[in-house]
Amino acid sequence: MASPNLYPGQNVRAAVIADENNDGVMDVGIQLQVYGKEDTLKTMNGPRQNLLPGETIHLEWQVPDLDGAPIAQAGISFSAPKATEGAFHLDYLTCDGSPNVVFHHPAESGQMWKKQWVNAADFFENEWEEAFRVIQNRGRGLVITGTREWRDYSVQTSITPHLVKAFGLAARVQGLERYYALLLTERNTIQLVKRLDGEIVLAEQKFTWEFGQAYALQITVRGNQISAFCNGILFFKVDDSDRPLASGGIALICEEGRISTDEISVSPVTAEQ
Repeated sequence: MASPNLYPGQNVRAAVIADENNDGVMDVGIQLQVYGKEDTLKTMNGPRQNLLPGETIHLEWQVPDLDGAPIAQAGISFSAPKATEGAFHLDYLTCDGSPNVVFHHPAESGQMWKKQWVNAADFFENEWEEAFRVIQNRGRGLVITGTREWRDYSVQTSITPHLVKAFGLAARVQGLERYYALLLTERNTIQLVKRLDGEIVLAEQKFTWEFGQAYALQITVRGNQISAFCNGILFFKVDDSDRPLASGGIALICEEGRISTDEISVSPVTAEQ
């Protein structure tokens, strides 16, 4: 119902060709439909361009902040100052780039903002004070968003644990058994792990944490390098050259207990960062 391929911060690109027999100029642009109040679709238009008969134009629009709401549709819209007949050909419509988005409870009412997350936990709730509450009774549960095309980015959130065995944040998630994660475990340990054909601990050290205390977690992935931060301190910086996970979405991780957070942000990184 809401599994978007497109997120704020990414670029939408298209090429449109007007038939040479068209009888007038058209106003053309990229159009999005986004879930708004009570999950009704609202329309957002990008920059417009004039399209003459026989002409080809290339459109580009960086998706703006949408206050946490997911995108339902993307396409091309046409308009003209008077009745006009003609034919148009769509050469391509695509998107690329890293997201620049904050996931949180939108100001407008509705439920689709939550359905952009894949729920692989026992309970994924938003009826409480927190925007996101994840509960897992046995084993490890994840709630996931993003796409396989996400490559280099930084994800961060502040998670509060409640009677939980382990919890954390994951990047380059390709499924329940494929991801990098920064975990705080029951042994009062902080770990950077890789999930691929089992779990590999890339780095770890002692770290005392408490229930009810919020912890700011951040993972930055750039090429084969994974950097992991807690409360603003760099704990691990690892180069993974053994079957690295090159791309993927993000996830909250909860193992046998409950965690909560109000927002999760994803931002692009450059080669220089």
